[in-house]
Amino acid sequence: MGVSIRQGPHHSAQKSTKTGILKLENNKWLTIVPPGPPVNNLLGLAIDEVGDLWAGTGTREGASGFLRFDKSKWFVYNIDQYPELRVPYYYRVDIGKDNSKWISNWCGGVAHLNTNNQIVKVFNQSNGLPPTLTHDTMCVVVAGVVTDRDGKAWINVRTGRGDTLLVVFNNDSSLSYIKSKYSFISTGITIDHNQTKWMWGGTNGGGLFFFNETRKIGGSANETGWGNITKLNGLSSNNVSVVAVDNNGEIWIGTTDAGINIIFDPLNPFNRIAQYNPLREQKINDICVDPLNQKWVATSKGIYLLSEDGVNIISSFTVDNTNGKLLDDNVISITINRKTG
Repeated sequence: MGVSIRQGPHHSAQKSTKTGILKLENNKWLTIVPPGPPVNNLLGLAIDEVGDLWAGTGTREGASGFLRFDKSKWFVYNIDQYPELRVPYYYRVDIGKDNSKWISNWCGGVAHLNTNNQIVKVFNQSNGLPPTLTHDTMCVVVAGVVTDRDGKAWINVRTGRGDTLLVVFNNDSSLSYIKSKYSFISTGITIDHNQTKWMWGGTNGGGLFFFNETRKIGGSANETGWGNITKLNGLSSNNVSVVAVDNNGEIWIGTTDAGINIIFDPLNPFNRIAQYNPLREQKINDICVDPLNQKWVATSKGIYLLSEDGVNIISSFTVDNTNGKLLDDNVISITINRKTG
């Protein structure tokens, strides 16, 4: 339902839930949209090579595709404007080869955009990705996409068997498939300096999983391939929520219930895992590494800025100590423009 504002015989304005104010002028509707994103729920933030900010809008009701902010204007990619997106639940953005973008969807696969921010293709069940739900063979949950130094994109797909599949988008646009030897439900993926792919399952437990197709990772079952790190190996919790690779190649592991863990030698991850004590009881939502190798940690109780080695908490940001500039202490996603800081 809208509210009409009568302005005379030839003009009227009406409120709309998605497109701002609709103004009828000389028998033609004009759209007047206020500046700003169309929703408040932004997550999976990423900044591309030219400094544009990208964000998903959610995995549930109320999601509205994904967004781009070019430092002056917001651009919306939703199913109304781009029907090929099919499902609105886009929630994570990864920057790929030649400033391309991969935007993961909670049931609709993953959208691939070129350097000009145009949708090239949406990968889903119809063109190469396996379904996630056995009762809905069109649903494909993608946990993220990482791009290796050769330009190949690794699409992390959750399958209906409860395992994780890596679908590789090769440079010739063909797809190849690598199935995990472990049965786990992945909710995230990142890649380190050794080209090892790290995956985790959030509150699904199971700890931290890794895969490297060319190098042996110490303690893994095979010369190359899959491995699994859990509390038995030194993690503070099996409920891993986020993994970040710092500028020195160290692996920072956030958990949903037991703070942060650090792997200092990613080629020998079982040798020594440090449990970071100052935030050990915090729910870690995201970790961002800045150009000085400091860590910005998003938690359910605000943001913490840690020193390079994590020994010192340099600063913290909450609703109270920023006088409301931070709108909510539960910060879900954080990113940085590494060129400008």
